[in-house]
Amino acid sequence: MTGFKLRPLHYAISVQDLDASLAWYEEMFGFTEISRTYVDPAKAVCVTAGSDVFQIEIFRQDETIPMEDWRKDPDANVQHQGSQHICFEVDDLEGFIAELRAKGATILFGPVFMGDISLYYIADNNGIPIELMQAPK
Repeated sequence: MTGFKLRPLHYAISVQDLDASLAWYEEMFGFTEISRTYVDPAKAVCVTAGSDVFQIEIFRQDETIPMEDWRKDPDANVQHQGSQHICFEVDDLEGFIAELRAKGATILFGPVFMGDISLYYIADNNGIPIELMQAPK
């Protein structure tokens, strides 16, 4: 080991409607906007939003191309190489899912059990899959 400390910092997504996506992540996960800038090389506005432990970068590219439908299905997406999804660990998964349902979140499927682990997949307002997992303590 080199002695370098690594920790997750952010996950980046590209969307059609930046402000609607920011509002979704604020409402569903309690994230707040940290910064907003135009990234010339990417030709995109980038909003960084998050909590005290994790951030998401939301890009709105000037000539955005819609996400293909197969990318919205977590099971079909894993057939293709590249990034797949983000996963958040939740202490009370069923309680959190109930809260998300009450806010109108799209639940893709779950619960799924893998030994002592339970998980759900939800979709953000763009259809991007997000895994939520509760592991035993």
